[in-house]
Amino acid sequence: MSEQDLCKKDWNAFVSARGGSFLQSLEWAKFQELCGRKTWAICDNRGNSSPPSGFRASLIKHNLPFGKNYIYVPRGPIFAGDILYLWKDFLDQAVNIGKQQKSTFLRLEPSFLKGQQKNQMSFLGSMGFINIGRALQPAKNLVVDLSLSEQELQTKMHPKTRYNIRIALKRGVIIRRSEAASRDSDKKIFSKLIFSTAKRQGIKGYAQGYYDKLIDYFCTDSGIKHLKQKAFGELYFAEYNNTALAAALVIYFGARAVYIHGGTVLDHRDVMAPYLLHWRILSSAKENGFLLYDLGGIDNIKWQGITRFKKGFGGYEEEYENAFDLPLARFGYVLYQNIRKILRS
Repeated sequence: MSEQDLCKKDWNAFVSARGGSFLQSLEWAKFQELCGRKTWAICDNRGNSSPPSGFRASLIKHNLPFGKNYIYVPRGPIFAGDILYLWKDFLDQAVNIGKQQKSTFLRLEPSFLKGQQKNQMSFLGSMGFINIGRALQPAKNLVVDLSLSEQELQTKMHPKTRYNIRIALKRGVIIRRSEAASRDSDKKIFSKLIFSTAKRQGIKGYAQGYYDKLIDYFCTDSGIKHLKQKAFGELYFAEYNNTALAAALVIYFGARAVYIHGGTVLDHRDVMAPYLLHWRILSSAKENGFLLYDLGGIDNIKWQGITRFKKGFGGYEEEYENAFDLPLARFGYVLYQNIRKILRS
């Protein structure tokens, strides 16, 4: 068995048991490979200790202009045990891969929340990491605690959100889960809704091919109850008079259901379709034993309307640390920063 195969043994169980993101799952790494990116699974098992200790980290190679690249670690590494010791072990392996790939820098977004791990933050600084002042993944997420009773969940909602859910039910909005038989047409509808929202909100999205590949890979129709040790997806639509008004793609991993992409149209706004859509998604996640519904990124300045909508479901905010870069080629990194500043000016 290869070193990579040994690392992948019980990978998802290790990551999910420590609240790790689906971005550190084996399935997300495989999806990145389908998108043409090279990935690595690195780990340190710390022998056969009980409880298990060590770390897991999924690394993804991203290309830059002029034949350059960087190594990216999203929401990782995931640790169990003597964390500062394991950081050094992780860096030895990750930097070695970066040097082999002639990478300009190693970029990581820590899995811990802002302010929770000051000793780890100090350690990153001492090892030469640079806080880049921004996050690649959403810096703030809105999360609903599904361990609450249905009555408690409704009580914590904004009154207007509860009212809009009742309106959608009264007006006959239907929530539909995409299945294999309708998948091809559903992908087209989903893309239309996403592009409509992106244009309206001024949000940069992906090409349709990316969304198609994401849905094809994660939405397996194997059923929520049977795939809790894997990252998997479900695609949902809110329909009114046989027309899709809103859509949501949700990734399930460990104890968390995560809304990662979605869209709406302005038609029939009075039937409040998006409110019922997310209420049914979180209710289904709760029924199937998930403990958290992550509504994704919020920002009171950039995404005022989206943020107000998400906050209507109650919940609490999770704020993550910025991304950190470790330059592996000093001159190349300075050149990268200068070019980026010019392009964004």
